[in-house]
This record gives sequence, structure tokens and C-alpha cells, in this order.
Amino acid sequence: MKSAEPKKPMKEMMADCTLATKKDFRFEDQLLRNIAGINIELFVLLSECGIRNRLQLAVITLTVKNFRLLQCINDCIFNGYYEVGMTLLRVLYENLLLMQYFINNENEAGKWLKGKKFRAGFIRSKVMGKSEFYSFVSDYYIHANLESLVPVIESFTDQDISLILYPGYSREKCALGLSLSIIYGWLNNLHLQYAFRQYLWEDEAWKKGFIGWNEVMIRYMDEKLINRSAIRSEFAEKIPEPM
Repeated sequence: MKSAEPKKPMKEMMADCTLATKKDFRFEDQLLRNIAGINIELFVLLSECGIRNRLQLAVITLTVKNFRLLQCINDCIFNGYYEVGMTLLRVLYENLLLMQYFINNENEAGKWLKGKKFRAGFIRSKVMGKSEFYSFVSDYYIHANLESLVPVIESFTDQDISLILYPGYSREKCALGLSLSIIYGWLNNLHLQYAFRQYLWEDEAWKKGFIGWNEVMIRYMDEKLINRSAIRSEFAEKIPEPM
């Protein structure tokens, strides 16, 4: 193995990754900030209307959980810990699927709040079926199998191995992590505003602004995603009708 002695302090390595990310992904950096800002705006608006049913309670609880996860995910990606960010993205993804299941089956939200457990496999089968993304993230970042070692292996031979011990910038890994964080961060907002749509859509200023941002996200999604159709329908189904 190569020397494990770090070439500089860890904080400097993370700072170098952050600088490189902000330089190469200026648009994504700003988009993430905007998504977080809209999420906060949603929380402020909804604090004024109160929770009116079990679906809203379930969705806002999961949205807050995802909002907190996203802060950690983005920190990991910007600091060069890509496999950690991807691992947390799958946790966030599971929460999004659970929210979608409750939106499709509102009575189940009340059962969940009373303690009923829903297996992750059951939720996936009901909401999305087979997913290449889910399989990829599970194999390479979650399950304790050989593939899960790939993100921390720099190179190897029959006689030696070089491991990635410290944070380091990778444009390819960064692009993947940021794209997923942006798309799933926006889906988090979509689920929340949809659950509270009867209240939110009475506000014409909010409705107009949200429609505009959703169009931006659809264009971004069309550019970045390989499998566009399934997620695009999520964007279309959860926005108010244009004025």
C-alpha cells in the first residue's frame, strides 16, 4: 500500500474539494441553495396554516427529516466524501417513496402514525417497481458486498492495493451526487406542497413562483437524467394548474 500519511490537514483537503466543486458546478451550487430556500419558505408558510389531516402530518414529518438529511448530503458531496453522500441519498430516496405511497393511499398515513410498519421492499413495489438507480446505489454504497468496496479503491493488483483514505475531488462523482441531490431535494418540496395544496394554491404569488421553479427543475431533469419519464410524471402531477 502507498503511505497513509496525509499530505495536508483534513480540513484543507475538504476545503480544496469545496472550492473545486463551487468552481466547476456554479449552477448546481446555486440551485441547491434555492431549493433549500424554497423548502424553508414552505415551512414558514405552513406554520401559519396548521396540520389538518394525517397525510399532512406524515408528509411534513418526512419532509423535515429529508431537509436535514440534504444538508448532510450536500456537505459530504462538497467535501469530497462522495460515497457517504450517496449512502445518505438512498435513505432520503426511501423517505420520498414512503411519502409518495401515502399520497397515493392517504388512509395508510394514519396507520403509519399509529405504529404500523411498512417494509421498504413493499413500498418500492407499490410506488416504483424495479429501479436501476436503487440497485446501483444498494450494490455500490449500501450492501456489504464486493461492489461496495469500489468507491474507496483507487487501484489494485494481485499483490497490492491503493485505497482512498482521504477526501479528494472527483468531477464525475461530484456531478452524479449533485444531480441526485438537486432532483430528490426538489421532489421533497413537491411532495410537501402537494400534501398542503388546498392551502398553498390559494396564494397566487406562491403558485406563480412555484410553477416557474418547477419549469426550471423539469429542464434540469431533462438534461441530467437518463430515465426521464417516471420522475417527470412526478413533477407534472404535483404542480398547480397554470393561472
